[in-house]
Amino acid sequence: MRIVFVRLALTTTLLTAAWLSPLMALEQRKKPQPPATQKDDPTDAVAKYCTNIATTAAEQRARALIARLEALRNTVDQRIADLEAREAQTRAWIEKRDESIKKASDDVVAIYGKMKPESAAAQLAEMEMEFAAAILGKLNARAASTILNDMSPANAARLTAAIASRRPSNGNKS
Repeated sequence: MRIVFVRLALTTTLLTAAWLSPLMALEQRKKPQPPATQKDDPTDAVAKYCTNIATTAAEQRARALIARLEALRNTVDQRIADLEAREAQTRAWIEKRDESIKKASDDVVAIYGKMKPESAAAQLAEMEMEFAAAILGKLNARAASTILNDMSPANAARLTAAIASRRPSNGNKS
């Protein structure tokens, strides 16, 4: 949503600059010219010169502003593209994580549920953390706690944190 507002602000600024430069030129042209004098006064020549180039200078400032805004728009567009790419990478990682959790099929969970807790603890400690957490998360609480009890405190804490982070906040089992 923020990206849309940034693009809208840049577009508005560009349009404002595009509208202001002709209006500024008209404003400069409407100013009354000082009356021509018979003498060749150097200050009159400077004033005439400044008056004659005022419109051109204003147009150049407006062009420079528009060029700067275009550069900023390109920078913002590039950053938006980078963020969209990072979002796609994050979504891919989440999908991969969900797939690994789904690998813990009911058959595998049933096997680990029927194993001796010491054996299950040793095997789960050697497994990939996501997979082991998925299996423990699907076991009933009594079997999972017995297996965790037979693990080293570091492995048990790591797996418990992984299980807790994948559960919904309302307390339901996933």
